[in-house]
Amino acid sequence: ARIKILVHELGIEKFAREVEEEWQTIKDGQLALDEAVIDDLRSRFKYPAYEKLTDNPDELKQALADPAFKAWYRNSVHHHRVPGYGIVPLSRRRVGGPPGDATAEQMDAIADLADRFAFGELRVGHEQNLALPHVAKRDLPALWKALDKLGLATPNVNLITDIIACPGLDYCSLANARSIPIAQELTRRFANHELANLIGRLHINISGCINACGHHHVGHIGILGVEKNGEEVYQ
Repeated sequence: ARIKILVHELGIEKFAREVEEEWQTIKDGQLALDEAVIDDLRSRFKYPAYEKLTDNPDELKQALADPAFKAWYRNSVHHHRVPGYGIVPLSRRRVGGPPGDATAEQMDAIADLADRFAFGELRVGHEQNLALPHVAKRDLPALWKALDKLGLATPNVNLITDIIACPGLDYCSLANARSIPIAQELTRRFANHELANLIGRLHINISGCINACGHHHVGHIGILGVEKNGEEVYQ
């Protein structure tokens, strides 16, 4: 939120050049790690016990005949470097709901799905999202059915209704304007997934004050709520 001011003042080229110059002066100092330290760090992380699987299993072929599953698969399953596996971000942006919200019951169920389908691993991203990082493609139909029952299989990842918003005036004492109701109304306006797919990848970020916790300055469309003369105004 603060670097944006520096980038604005210096320009992106000069900012990048000064960062690179600073890095050259410090990279061989205290930040430098020898191979022994790197090997020790590497030993603390273990990859899952991947199986040798096909990228196009029969279970997946059969499930793709269902238009609903096919829409979700195309939107919400990303490439994995290990054949036969996929990365599955979980959509927590339902139409009319607060962006990123999940109930305690949903989170318990997601933890169970991580144990069942993703080697017990669940990752949290900087875009207010969750992801199952290692899902066998043969298990995708079963995972989709489970997510659909939980209301977490909306095929809108990275689309216009996949909105990032800060808590805004509803929950934050620093905010000047509401963020959540704006996001909710936008999801209703673009609830048609065919329209959202036609628009394509589009990130909307909403902040309820200049502190920019919703990172409105890095979205394709950024909305900033401010207070003017006692009223909420949006830029």
